[in-house]
Amino acid sequence: MYGYGKLQMKIRMEKIPDGVILDSDTIQSWLPPYENEFLSDSEKELIQKLISGYFDKHNIVYGWI
Repeated sequence: MYGYGKLQMKIRMEKIPDGVILDSDTIQSWLPPYENEFLSDSEKELIQKLISGYFDKHNIVYGWI
């Protein structure tokens, strides 16, 4: 689950022994009641950067597919 203010979305991720794998294709839209607010490619890239920054800050090994 990814939250940004009141907006929340689900992002598919798989925990592996070495870290976490995140699926960038699952970054599509917010959960209800904001489900009609679809994301542009630039917004998706920003979300990936924010999530990557969080993992970097906490020294968590991750990768995007």
